[in-house]
Amino acid sequence: MRLRDLSIKWKFVVTIMIVCVSAILASVAVLFAFEYSAMEALLERDLESISRVSASNCTAALTFDDPQAANDTLSALSAKPAIEAAGLYDKEGRLFASYRRADDKNTLPERPGSDGLEKASHLTLIGPVMLKQERIGTIYVRSDFSTLSNWIGASAWVFAGVVLATALAALLLSSLLQKPFLAPIVELADIARQVSAKKDYSLRAAKHAEDELGLLVEKFNEMLAQIQTRDSALEQARDELEVRVQERTRDLQETNKELEAFSYSVAHDLRAPLRGIDGFSQVLLEDYGPRLDETGQEHLQRVRSATQRMAQLLDDLLSRSKVTRSTLRPSQVDLHELANAVLADLRRQNPERQVEVTVDAPLIAKGDPGLLRIVLDNLLGNAWKFTSKKERARIEFGKTQADGASVFFLRDNGAGFDMAYAAKLFTVFHRLHKASDFPGTGVGLATVQRIVQRHGGRIWAESALEQGTTFYFTLPNAEERP
Repeated sequence: MRLRDLSIKWKFVVTIMIVCVSAILASVAVLFAFEYSAMEALLERDLESISRVSASNCTAALTFDDPQAANDTLSALSAKPAIEAAGLYDKEGRLFASYRRADDKNTLPERPGSDGLEKASHLTLIGPVMLKQERIGTIYVRSDFSTLSNWIGASAWVFAGVVLATALAALLLSSLLQKPFLAPIVELADIARQVSAKKDYSLRAAKHAEDELGLLVEKFNEMLAQIQTRDSALEQARDELEVRVQERTRDLQETNKELEAFSYSVAHDLRAPLRGIDGFSQVLLEDYGPRLDETGQEHLQRVRSATQRMAQLLDDLLSRSKVTRSTLRPSQVDLHELANAVLADLRRQNPERQVEVTVDAPLIAKGDPGLLRIVLDNLLGNAWKFTSKKERARIEFGKTQADGASVFFLRDNGAGFDMAYAAKLFTVFHRLHKASDFPGTGVGLATVQRIVQRHGGRIWAESALEQGTTFYFTLPNAEERP
């Protein structure tokens, strides 16, 4: 984890050092174990030799019962610093003579014990003293491990020096050898850094060899070339797109001018003849009505109705055109107040109707006040119209929550419609009821949908025949009053 964030140069150096030092440590460990085993065997052989020589030299002293001579013989062991103590026991196992090093604090055992070599905190050897193949006593020799400890200390310094020298050599060699291997990678990283910083895809990395690094550099350069080609193509496409956008903008501006001219023509040139047809038809009915039979009067009345309906269609189309082209001027709007104003107008137009109306308060939204008034004019007007055949008409306007967002709803208990035709509800001129049952042009709901969409929201309806309709619409900028 610590190596992860180092530069690749130091990763290479550290890796080589770790490999080399690990290898030399493994070799040193094996060598140390072998040498330690050899030193331990040598120490045992040396102790056995000392024991045999001492037993041989003490044979005469045991034979002639001369403890002083035996003590003198064992005192010669002082020449061996590792020997801590030695004892000579007679045939019955009694201590006959002894030697102890000056710093030895351990006593000799009263009885020699069984023959053999014992390894513990000391190295102890017990062996027989023989004379003409007859055992006449027992020799006891105890040695410390100072010889082995001294060897371990000296060897540790030697091995440490070897490891340190190996580490320094690995550091020097890895520093010298890294350039041929790492120079292409460092150069490649530098080129990548420059490309990322300057977004200059014309840069290329130099290829130094035909190995895997050379292949990597080659593929990297190919990638830069492809990006450069695509970038040039994108830049060219962007330039062409800007030209096309300018052309389309000019086309749209011309189309808008044509639409404005058409709207002006509809507003003036087409409505004037309609007013003339309606006016003269009314004159005919008033002045010449008695001279016409019932069928003629009915025909003239149909002419008047058709011209009035066409005039209403033109008015609705002009209104939708203005809604589409007008600039949004959003502000905080209380839909509660707007709804009450619309309902007041509806009551003045139909004072004889008794409608139960519920409007939640407050209903705060952010939008264009004029356009939101058109929305409520159409939705409340529809609810008022389609509940006209209900004895107890009800209209409810409020707000709820759906999927964590505010949703406004307008519910009535009017005629309703079949949900199989819901997809056509907001289509211009498409109506789900006969004009003889409920008059209308089929433009109002399409206008409402366009206004809601311009505010970033959506509108939908849920209904059932003779059970009423509920319109839902969202205004993403709607917010509660503090």
